Amino acid sequence: MNNFKWAIVLLISFELLGCKTNDASFETIAQMQELATQAYINGDLHSAEGLWSDVVRVMPEHSEAWCQLGHIHYRLHRYTAANNAYQKCLSIKPENIAIWHNLTAVKLRDASETLLSGSAYLTTEHDQVLVGKYQLLLRELLRLHGIADGLTKGANGHEE
Repeated sequence: MNNFKWAIVLLISFELLGCKTNDASFETIAQMQELATQAYINGDLHSAEGLWSDVVRVMPEHSEAWCQLGHIHYRLHRYTAANNAYQKCLSIKPENIAIWHNLTAVKLRDASETLLSGSAYLTTEHDQVLVGKYQLLLRELLRLHGIADGLTKGANGHEE
């Protein structure tokens, strides 16, 4: 019975210590968020990434941190990582319409870059119907990004 009392005392002590640690953690998390936000604003994406990653290690269900990691990965052209971070953010907070928009932008950007990479291999030896469809798809994706006009018009604004 004596061992049982000690076990309860130890359990209560650990619980109380845990509560104290959590209060400090919330303070630390707020500081990390502030530093991460400032680093992002200043363009220091690698520092911001490290800080937001620390936040999700401590609080894996922190939707803002996942969203911010998605933004960082997108800006660093890491589309798979951006996709994963945005998906995690949406699994926590599915009503965040801005992240649905950003997730779509990631997928469009990834598709566009894939087509751009492949276009280097288009030759006259390929089926011209397929080449036409390929180029149309690429042009439409680039139009969605708002850059197709710059690719189809010269510096004077006329079609080339």
